[in-house]
Amino acid sequence: EDAKRTACPLLIGLVGASFSGKTVSALRLASGIVRVTKKPIVFIDTESRRSTHYADRFQFKAMHFSAPFGALRYLEAIKKAVDYGAGCIIVDSMTHEHSGEGGLLWQSEQVLEKYSERDRNKHLARSFIKPKRERVKLVNGIVQLGFSCPIIFCFRAHEKLDFSKKKRVIPNAYGATTTEYEDGPRDMGWQPETTSPLIYEMTQQFLLTPGCEGVPILTSSIPDEKRIIKSPSQFQGWFNDGEQLSEDIGERFAKWAFAGQEAPNTDAMGYDAARASLAACTTIAELKAAWTAANRHKAAWSDEELSMLEAYKDEKKIAMGANNEAN
Repeated sequence: EDAKRTACPLLIGLVGASFSGKTVSALRLASGIVRVTKKPIVFIDTESRRSTHYADRFQFKAMHFSAPFGALRYLEAIKKAVDYGAGCIIVDSMTHEHSGEGGLLWQSEQVLEKYSERDRNKHLARSFIKPKRERVKLVNGIVQLGFSCPIIFCFRAHEKLDFSKKKRVIPNAYGATTTEYEDGPRDMGWQPETTSPLIYEMTQQFLLTPGCEGVPILTSSIPDEKRIIKSPSQFQGWFNDGEQLSEDIGERFAKWAFAGQEAPNTDAMGYDAARASLAACTTIAELKAAWTAANRHKAAWSDEELSMLEAYKDEKKIAMGANNEAN
């Protein structure tokens, strides 16, 4: 069939250093988005209630999210915001999923700390198996939940240097080549403090530098930094040099995402959100609770979707039972 422009997920990344205006920029964009969705902003605050500093300026619901900052807890918090009926979700900061207490690096260290310095490298890869598996569930869940509600993610950034030597192959006049190695560190510019592939799932991603007050840099001469700035062709011409991220830009993003259609009714859990909630479960008890919560929204599903969800739930339950017996 012919492709048609329909509503699609809206995931916005704000990668920025301290004092770059990430939080205010997120709230300004979200305030514009909810002009379209007509639903409240839900702010998932991992930074000791710092979001409340802006409660006099912006209207939003605050969800205070403390350690442990594991990937599945992030997914649970985002799902709760969707189920609440958010018109836009802000997650500030996603960095804790990587380097915060209970995050990926923290979980790896819990495995490695029982080994001597000599043996740590032997077990390094194994130490990341569980947190990386959970991170995959988080990323997949976010991509699906993006259909239900626009989400803005804030990532802390820092300047980074690459000290590894890079090989350079140089042809000579006789058709052969010589190999040289570049000396000294390579400037990577500002990079997000995470190894999560989530940054590559963003619909649009901005880079904010210290003191920029919410004015993103739109291009960079540094290749690694340029890769972090994501501005696909459909948004070309939307932004001007020196322009702050604003409510009007957020509103324009929302209108693009919903393609002139009404924003989805986030009071009802759609098929994708229901399946994502089941996929995130790791125990039979969690699966039962997730199915009970999702089943309240079955009026929003077609008969085919209901049958597929029931089959998926039963298959997952059987697999969990088999894993329990094996263990």
